[in-house]
Amino acid sequence: MKASQVSNTPGPVLILGDDARTVLPIARSLGKRGAEIHLAWTSRSGILTSSRYIERTHDTPLEPGDAAGTLALLTQLLHRHEIETVFPATENATVFLCRHRDQLPKDVRFAIPNRRAAEVVFDKHRTQLLAQELGVPIPATHFVESQAALLKVLRDLKGPVVAKPLSSTSQLCTEKQFVRVFENAEALRSGMRARPNYPVLIQEHFQGEGQGIGFLARRGDMRRFTQHRRLHETTGHGSTYRETMPVNPELETAARKLIAKLEFDGVGMCEFRVDPKSGRWILMEINGRFWGSLPLATAAGVDFPWLYYQQQHDIDVESSGTYRVGVRARMFREDLRWMWRSWRRHDQRNTGDDGWRISQISRGRLSYDLFRLLTGFDYIDSFCWSDLRPFRTEVSLLASKLLQRKQRPSL
Repeated sequence: MKASQVSNTPGPVLILGDDARTVLPIARSLGKRGAEIHLAWTSRSGILTSSRYIERTHDTPLEPGDAAGTLALLTQLLHRHEIETVFPATENATVFLCRHRDQLPKDVRFAIPNRRAAEVVFDKHRTQLLAQELGVPIPATHFVESQAALLKVLRDLKGPVVAKPLSSTSQLCTEKQFVRVFENAEALRSGMRARPNYPVLIQEHFQGEGQGIGFLARRGDMRRFTQHRRLHETTGHGSTYRETMPVNPELETAARKLIAKLEFDGVGMCEFRVDPKSGRWILMEINGRFWGSLPLATAAGVDFPWLYYQQQHDIDVESSGTYRVGVRARMFREDLRWMWRSWRRHDQRNTGDDGWRISQISRGRLSYDLFRLLTGFDYIDSFCWSDLRPFRTEVSLLASKLLQRKQRPSL
């Protein structure tokens, strides 16, 4: 279909998932263009349901243990509301659709990566093997399948080490699995005995900052992309504060090699770790879906949801790496939590079992980051002038939680 044959108003769209970082940018992007937005597989978050662009929220659940039932309810919903395009907004939703792509209705467009790419990017071990094949640097890694196998590699481990599950979502797509960081081999042995989770990747802890290249690809060709760095990081919930930066040619080359090999078709992000002092870098993983810092890309001038929608409808997206550099955006409540924990130095010994082990910065830089928030220098993920209610709801939820904490009786 040629661009001239496509209506300027998108047809009905269904978004699946409950992550406001990805749901809101998709809903706002397509809703502003007149699309009727539906939402399902969500916990009915007040932040999401308050958006003016989400017209219908459905109680249809994601029940991975009952795939047939979930698919039957999803199909009924799609046909009842004449849904044209489906956008999964979380990893659980994306992985589930990829696993059951052959059972999905053929008359609806699903924004999921191609089969070859999905098989690799949602398996961190296979991603590492692909990177090795292509000569893309990765951290020193051991594939460990049992406690006995772990004991054999302990003697080779020095300094902080990372235990990384093969997938960020459980086998049944019901819960998130977190990276865990341990100060040394003994702490790793003790931690894995207390909470075994095999098979697992045991990796060196690479010092540096997280950087990512978010992209839209068409049959292995990276058509649009942005690069950002993480200013406030967690081990399991991405970054709460980030900034766009000029593209690093080495990282771009690595990303293009990986995307081309996978014949990647869709959106994703190649996640790297970079040592700013030495310039040394490694690939950490590839996310085969909309990523958590998507609102930053939108603020920097690249509307990935709309571009992906166009691509889904066979419109050729112009190849470009143009975007605004130096743009910063943050999650509101989560970044306040991050800064509070950083100021109190809560996470010196946190292994990240809850995904909330955080990177450390100086209090001087922390004060500057807080100043930028208070003076309105940065974008806030949930804030949008044409859709104010999600941000107001988020502020209200934060105030309510703080009030409850204040009224809690002391022991």
